[in-house]
Amino acid sequence: MIKYTLTPFVLLAVVLGSWSSLASGQPFIIHTPSNDHILVSQPHHISELTSAPLNQLSLHAVAKETQLLQTNHTMPGFALHDQRNVDGIGFVRTLGTLLTSHLDYFLPTMRLNIERSLEDSFARAAKSDGSSLVPIYPAMKRLTVRVNAVIFFGEELVSMPKFTGALLKFPQEVYITAELLRSAPRFLAPVMTYLATRNHKTCKTLFRILTPVVTNQLRLSQNGATDQEIEWLIDTVPQKEPWTVERIIWEIVAVWFSSVHQLAMAKSGDWVCVPQGAMNRDSQHYSNPDEFNPFRFVGSSRLTDAKYPWMLWGLSRAVCPGRFYTSAVLKVLLTHILVKFDVSLENPEAKRSFSWRTAIVPRGSTRVLFRRKE
Repeated sequence: MIKYTLTPFVLLAVVLGSWSSLASGQPFIIHTPSNDHILVSQPHHISELTSAPLNQLSLHAVAKETQLLQTNHTMPGFALHDQRNVDGIGFVRTLGTLLTSHLDYFLPTMRLNIERSLEDSFARAAKSDGSSLVPIYPAMKRLTVRVNAVIFFGEELVSMPKFTGALLKFPQEVYITAELLRSAPRFLAPVMTYLATRNHKTCKTLFRILTPVVTNQLRLSQNGATDQEIEWLIDTVPQKEPWTVERIIWEIVAVWFSSVHQLAMAKSGDWVCVPQGAMNRDSQHYSNPDEFNPFRFVGSSRLTDAKYPWMLWGLSRAVCPGRFYTSAVLKVLLTHILVKFDVSLENPEAKRSFSWRTAIVPRGSTRVLFRRKE
């Protein structure tokens, strides 16, 4: 196995796709100050990852205290185990089965809230000629929160600005706080968490609003009537040892967070990763990968496919259970924009993203001009 020490060159190679020239597609290790990152890209190696026992390789282990999300500090009431399914919560059934089977029911609500969110963003950035110059990344974050929140929690809660504001802030707050903690001495973690989260102000807002909702749903669930994702999640709580309201809310908040983040897998403190971005820009898999070809996948695959080398959603047991819902949101959003608007970048030459660790993050300064079609 080839080994590298983390340098800007090695990091850039992994992110941008020239990893194959460094290691010829073979497994290699990047040594970082906190742990080793083991990157694999061949089908048989990836198959070994997806078939490994959960007590050997785990997405959850990445998120724990000394790993990515520092959950002992950022989500102090959330009991995250080293492997999934320890408590039997049915989030996979909720996201993968119930939500998928109810997509037709949710589509009108989804479409309405996409349109409302876009109109709100256009109003914020309106120009005198009727067009709108929209900072696209913040606008899409607000849209994602609004649409997901309606499906998760219903229209009544989404009408509360404090609640939707907390939903927007919470994932960002967790990730930023965790990044700070990863770079600091462990004994400073409680103080830094207190300062970075303002004593968990965002979490407290979510709990204050969700506590009566969950309490009421626990009472109503005995009647068996459910039509919101939050109610499906509550109904999957273990019956032999029922959870407290606080524990249920932490599970709901954690599922909310996981709906917008994807993790690696961990073994003994090290991470095993598949460099998806690099593979998607590898000419061995796609011809002219850096050129935009709108017909590249037409007739040959579906967006929701989860197979090598298209691993946007993960594979096997680690596949995203909400991918059909996400695909539906994307299609409704893009169809509405293409039918209703002419769209162009304010500055096509400007950089639209930056790299942080192995992530590619959109720049908040990118603005897109929307002009209504006649």
